[in-house]
Amino acid sequence: MKTGIAYYRKVFAEIGSGVHPPLYMLKGEETFIMEEVAEKLASAVVGEDAKSFNLDVEYGSEIDMERFLAAAASFPFLGDRRMLVLRETEKLKGKWKQLLEYCARPSPSTVMVFLVGTHDETGRKLPG
Repeated sequence: MKTGIAYYRKVFAEIGSGVHPPLYMLKGEETFIMEEVAEKLASAVVGEDAKSFNLDVEYGSEIDMERFLAAAASFPFLGDRRMLVLRETEKLKGKWKQLLEYCARPSPSTVMVFLVGTHDETGRKLPG
């Protein structure tokens, strides 16, 4: 998986083009850049005025997966798209199966962004 500066430049260009695939995975030690990408993507996908309606942010260590996936499958309110951000994706702890099923057939009206750190909760470096 590419996570260097060149990759993030490509993603920033993609955001500006208006083409937004349904799934993004941002992994690495560049947390500032990852957060900046997520913020710019949210502005492009849902717009500033609709963020309170169509932007959901959750953390892998605290997520209610059923509610998160129900939000992903729901229609956007007062807009064309909705966006979900999952921070600390590496801390999901056994909740992957439902998420993988969703990723196999994502909703066309939802953009989902996964922010993945480089270390798990015990401090061990993650592979890849």
